[in-house]
Amino acid sequence: KAATSRSYMWVARTPIKQPNPIVYYAYGATRSGVFVQSLYEGYLGVLQCDGYSGYNLLGNSVHRTGLLDSCSA
Repeated sequence: KAATSRSYMWVARTPIKQPNPIVYYAYGATRSGVFVQSLYEGYLGVLQCDGYSGYNLLGNSVHRTGLLDSCSA
């Protein structure tokens, strides 16, 4: 790819207090909410995130939380 092309690295991790923490890196050619859906497919639980509107596609199986609860819109 050309140095001027855009791509995105998505990073997810388990909570710090887990005995065996995991960090997951996913490369995405897009910042699309559809990519977010594929990344968190089948996940049930809490997701700490920013206010990116792509997370709105996750539905009710994921409880989003973040700075000032900006993700719960």
